[in-house]
Amino acid sequence: MECRNRIQRAFMERSRLQIPASFSQEALHSGVAGGTVFPELVTQGATWDPQLVQDIASAVAAECRAVGGNTAFSPVINLFIDSR
Repeated sequence: MECRNRIQRAFMERSRLQIPASFSQEALHSGVAGGTVFPELVTQGATWDPQLVQDIASAVAAECRAVGGNTAFSPVINLFIDSR
């Protein structure tokens, strides 16, 4: 987090428009490298348990925030409505 703050400070001090950097994480099944690894989203969807998926998403978000991430990239829409 300290390193992230130094980078952010440098962006703000050195950029003409003082636009802050956005720190993103890939979060397909984990929030950070070395973090909790959850099943892939297709497997989560197969449980038909929305609360479980929400709980996993909350845990991934907490891990992402813990290391300074602003955005966690992950698929957010399911186009299929037929469970077969």
